[in-house]
Amino acid sequence: MAAWWAPRLGAREPVGLEKLLKQPVRTEEDRERWRMAIEEVTAEHLRDCASCDNFTPGWHRIGVDYDPDALLEEAAARAGITLGRYELAGKTNMILDDEGIRVSDGYGAPWEFIWRHRAEDDEIAVWLRQQAEADVARAQMAGVFVSDPRTEGARAESVLAVLAEYESAWRDAGKYEDLGVTDRSLNNRAKAFKRVVRLLAFGYRYREGWQEEWKP
Repeated sequence: MAAWWAPRLGAREPVGLEKLLKQPVRTEEDRERWRMAIEEVTAEHLRDCASCDNFTPGWHRIGVDYDPDALLEEAAARAGITLGRYELAGKTNMILDDEGIRVSDGYGAPWEFIWRHRAEDDEIAVWLRQQAEADVARAQMAGVFVSDPRTEGARAESVLAVLAEYESAWRDAGKYEDLGVTDRSLNNRAKAFKRVVRLLAFGYRYREGWQEEWKP
């Protein structure tokens, strides 16, 4: 995420009256310090905002209107950098949400994903799959027919079926995105499955590896 912002430091060519303002010359060292600071400040922001009254889980914006927002300014200060006016393109925005990370690179620029959420990147889904697969294996070793709906193995197979649908939903959404088409219904389906996966995982919360922050 921060790696997307770093090259934009000092890279924008001034236009019109902006040419009358002296813009700082940036080095790769400046950009690397800023990148590291953005990562640090963003992590702190996401952690601290989780307790705010107006916090919206799964949705965060970082950007530039006419001036950089407070997060980018704070990162620059930590990196020992003073951002020049108009140094970053106005209306540059980044949104971090349950679908991934998308950006609009300046006024009127289209939105595009620079990273998409994938089911295999979801640590809760990975952990839940491990629990369900272990349950199926235990049921089979005990000689229990997993096709019997009364067994623990059958319930675990149901969880695995939901996980398969979850992975399929994200793959479908990604295919359309690769074609330049954003299908909100597919994205909403994928996000709905993500919620279901968290609810299912909560039923395994007494197992080793469960983390309290996964609580739905």
